[in-house]
Amino acid sequence: YSRSVGFSDGWDIPSGTALNWLIPDYQKAADLFGFDNYALSWMPASGNNRSVEEKTTGAYAQVDFDLDTALPIRGNVGVRYVTTDQYSKGYQIAAGTPIQVRSSRSYDDWLPSANIVIEPRENLLIRLAAAKVMARPGLGSLTPGGSVSVSGNNRTVNSGNPLLDPTRATTYDIGVEWYFAPESILALGVFHKKIDSFVATNAVTAPFTGNAFGIPDSVAIAACGSVAGCSPSADWVFNQPVNTEGGDLTGFEVSYQQPFTFLPGIWSNFGVMANYTFVDSEIEYPNGVTNTLTELSKNAYNGTLYYEDERFSARVSGTYRDGYLTQVPGRNGNAIEGVVDTFNVDASASWQVNDSFTLTLEGINLTDEVPTQYVGDYNLVSVHHHTGRQVFAGFRYKF
Repeated sequence: YSRSVGFSDGWDIPSGTALNWLIPDYQKAADLFGFDNYALSWMPASGNNRSVEEKTTGAYAQVDFDLDTALPIRGNVGVRYVTTDQYSKGYQIAAGTPIQVRSSRSYDDWLPSANIVIEPRENLLIRLAAAKVMARPGLGSLTPGGSVSVSGNNRTVNSGNPLLDPTRATTYDIGVEWYFAPESILALGVFHKKIDSFVATNAVTAPFTGNAFGIPDSVAIAACGSVAGCSPSADWVFNQPVNTEGGDLTGFEVSYQQPFTFLPGIWSNFGVMANYTFVDSEIEYPNGVTNTLTELSKNAYNGTLYYEDERFSARVSGTYRDGYLTQVPGRNGNAIEGVVDTFNVDASASWQVNDSFTLTLEGINLTDEVPTQYVGDYNLVSVHHHTGRQVFAGFRYKF
């Protein structure tokens, strides 16, 4: 079902331009399939009709100071107050019919912070910082509705949670920075974060029949369609974001950067940048499970060797990160899901032929690394994306 629409008279449209086209007639489709009466075929996707509105009001006060003493000290202390008004709506299933549900709530936070810089000698800085911080959940997690979907053997029910609290934490940082030469730095930073509340996905695998969300079997039947082996009695994965007790995160970072201007001749055009980070974390997840923080590697490092002169520049970079978790608990009864460790090498070069013309060459993932995703304690492969190496050649011309 479609209808014709087009530009009205009075528009200055060039001759030969198409002035009419067809668009779907949603009302006729709704009349045919009974969408206005929440027909069965519409119910599995009802959770995709949702909205969340957040209104925030904040105020802050800050005092800066700079003490000109024998041991120079500068910094600032302050506090931020923010209140959040949240309005959300979505669809829940009641007596076999999608019913729009609305939810509203308000909460506020006091977020003090302090930053101090001590300069015991020229080009040497000691930084101290402490703060309370917060991060609101993603809007997609805050709707009261949900959705039911089937893709092959994957049968999932996703539901939001409009009562989610933000992720709140108290952070402490100590850093030492030594600017020992022009464009050079050697730095060490130590940090600790006390995460007071954490948002995680509670994944439960169970038959659709008798589910805790109160969704009738008719919704599963509509979602299954003609997919073999799909039924309300089969196992489905029910996902809902929840708040947990959080946990602790502690680590340190070492950074080094220096151009080799002290070397003779062409070698003075080289330079290096390097970084290493170590993080140890322990987070409480749903159902009392304790593990490391998702999306965070325990060890990560990168290094770049570069060359630069008036016309030619080139660099090669290597980046390594330990394997990390992506979901705890995992799907289908697995304890964890994650990604294996990776080491990537990238390179780029450019040659300025003249003031207007520049040639470029770039290579990505030269080691042909594959970031394989796995499930379970035995690292069973779930996703294997082999994108391969990528090489780009190009030019720029300015006129």
